[in-house]
Amino acid sequence: MFLSCLELSTTNYPHMKTIITAAFFFVVFFSLSCNQTKKPDTPEFVRDVTNKINDESLVNADKTPGDWLSNGRNYSEDRYSALTQISKENIQRLGLVWSLNLGTTRGIEATPIIVNGIMYISGPWSIVYSIDARTGKQLWVYDPKVSGWYGNGPDWKYNKPYGYGSGTGWNTAIDYDPSKPLHDDSSAPKPVPQERLIAWDPVEQREKWRLPLIGVWNGGVVTTAAGLVFEGTADGKFMAVDAITGKPLWQTNIGSGIIAPPVSYGVDGKQYITIAAGWGGAMGLSSKFTDQINPGTIYTFALDSNKAMPAFTKAEEKHLINMPFTSTKEELQDGALLYTQYCMACHSGVADNDYGVIPDLGYSSEATHKILKNIVLKGLLESKGMPNFSNRLSEKNVTEIQSYILATAKQMAGEKKKKLVVKK
Repeated sequence: MFLSCLELSTTNYPHMKTIITAAFFFVVFFSLSCNQTKKPDTPEFVRDVTNKINDESLVNADKTPGDWLSNGRNYSEDRYSALTQISKENIQRLGLVWSLNLGTTRGIEATPIIVNGIMYISGPWSIVYSIDARTGKQLWVYDPKVSGWYGNGPDWKYNKPYGYGSGTGWNTAIDYDPSKPLHDDSSAPKPVPQERLIAWDPVEQREKWRLPLIGVWNGGVVTTAAGLVFEGTADGKFMAVDAITGKPLWQTNIGSGIIAPPVSYGVDGKQYITIAAGWGGAMGLSSKFTDQINPGTIYTFALDSNKAMPAFTKAEEKHLINMPFTSTKEELQDGALLYTQYCMACHSGVADNDYGVIPDLGYSSEATHKILKNIVLKGLLESKGMPNFSNRLSEKNVTEIQSYILATAKQMAGEKKKKLVVKK
């Protein structure tokens, strides 16, 4: 109907053709302008930019250097950014633009994905976060409701104590013979694990430089066309080094271990560097290389920014649990076996340490021990990853496990006191 009226008007009134044509182009231009000026933190903007990503976009990722469209940025997985605004000459001007506390307590290992200033990152239990990469404003969160329940089935033959496995749920020994004594290497010197960042020349097939790192379980890297290599470390440092010489050029203290790789992206003519810090993973279950473990937090840096680093509550000093208990020698032995089979894979040894993201039960509070049966048999902490063992353990089993924990903690406390006396 509109087209018929348009034809009639232009036929009878030729000068109307110019007016209508101009109006038509104005409407088109206005629509495009409105689309281009949608606020970055609106659902419409997010939907528009993400809907444009397809197979062709991923194949041609190098044509959009401001984005980071896949784990390694492109299908070559080279983790190389062509952005050069941040350079060796101005690296000292790099500062915090924004940070976002995700409130997570497990490892964050994912690489952030950035599309036209919108960041996506997955955290523990596959929860996905959408963030305005310009400001750090959280846009939305998708929680797929992955159960915090983890563990191997009790009927798995390699999970049987004294079977082929170790009894911990993991097949760490083949053809294990319980009649033969185990080799005790507790007196052997323990090697100090240490990693290093190495630059390798693939043409000359030789190492160019190496940079020693404290501890193990350090994060991945990103290299930029400006000759910089960025990496987060297990001891909570985020640093930039010279890609040619390996010389450290810049560093900031995040305060919590980093296992994720950083990314570089550009929005509105500005280059950003982002790192997600969330200590965890297999190594992080029972160890750490910082004073404390902070909640999972995303940090983004750019030139001439100086926002203060976020402050976190200082962790309280913990002490070995000292609670009364009664138990026979046989019950303690049963408790040790049950602990090894069901608890050690995550909680490590009792009173071994109080370091990782999963608590050492020898340092758990009296209040926690008083509700231990509810935790183990009723799933009180299932949302945090502690399984409900009601289909595997009885109340008697839990009492035996708890007695073993309390007895071991008491023994370790006595040994520590002896050491203090010897030192004096």
